[in-house]
Amino acid sequence: MDLNKLTGSKSLDYFTGGQAEIQQSSRPVKKPVIDPKPVNGTYTVKAGDTLSAIATKQGTTISTLQKLNGIKDADVIQVGQKIKLSGTASEGKPSTEYHTVKSGDTVSALAKKYKTTQKQIKLWNKLTNINKIYVGQSLRVK
Repeated sequence: MDLNKLTGSKSLDYFTGGQAEIQQSSRPVKKPVIDPKPVNGTYTVKAGDTLSAIATKQGTTISTLQKLNGIKDADVIQVGQKIKLSGTASEGKPSTEYHTVKSGDTVSALAKKYKTTQKQIKLWNKLTNINKIYVGQSLRVK
């Protein structure tokens, strides 16, 4: 009798006369590895990340991440940006910071100095060309 082709609601005992044995595997059962969610710390944004996906993965909300990180538009995050995952929003520092352009300043250097990106500075300041900034110009850098 081919037990692999059985159909119906009859138990295995019906076909084996109660003589079926269940054999235990000698191999240990591997439990799935679950990445623990960090309780605190930061997350570095990777290509393809969204604030929504980061919030879900970290067990928090978009709103919380926005408040913690001073993010006004949840759709605007940058690859390499550090996202604070817990704690309190920094009240001592203003969430927005401006820099007055001096001779020799470049958007690239400002982005490095203020730990942001050239693209973000361009967006904040509605620059059409990041190579055209002027001495005395006030640029948002945070």
